[in-house]
Amino acid sequence: HGDYVFGSLLVPVAVPEEDRVYYQEVVMLLSEQHVLTVRKTPTTGAPLDVSGVQETCRHGESAGMIAYHLVDQVAEGYLDLVDDLHAEIDELEDNVEEWSNDKVRVRLSDLRHDLLHIRRTLAPTRDAVRRVMDDRVELDSGELFPRPVEVHFGDAYDKLLRATEGLETARDLIAGVRDYHQSKVANDQNEVMKRL
Repeated sequence: HGDYVFGSLLVPVAVPEEDRVYYQEVVMLLSEQHVLTVRKTPTTGAPLDVSGVQETCRHGESAGMIAYHLVDQVAEGYLDLVDDLHAEIDELEDNVEEWSNDKVRVRLSDLRHDLLHIRRTLAPTRDAVRRVMDDRVELDSGELFPRPVEVHFGDAYDKLLRATEGLETARDLIAGVRDYHQSKVANDQNEVMKRL
């Protein structure tokens, strides 16, 4: 936007003990000399903790580098989320035989919906980071992201790519559990029919 860059980042956070995902949001306004962030507190969770970014940013660090630290924290959040999703899928897979069919079906549906919502936030975040790396995001009056900062954004982009691949793996794992559950239900129905 001419002499400033505006960005909004969403980070999905898993709450495994409640089988839910909520979203943290941070909005950035960057100029050549300043960084302004606004964190929105979700109604069902905590705001994004930026204390690590504040500690990482040494005095005199450029606005572009501070933005990188924030984006990197978001990318790490996606990787953590993928790990949490895989653990949730493992728990479901381990309990297909023990849980009721309704509980398994509901949990499969919830995981699928969570996965779709996460993909909707991850893809635009990854694309925005790619635009910074490709030097397509800059100020009209100066350079916010010099080449060394763009290289750092490449590291965050790699993490977002790994998160994307992890989501694809999670999708395949969910499909596998769904197929197993469906075959179990079909076998149970066949057993009932044989008894009749």
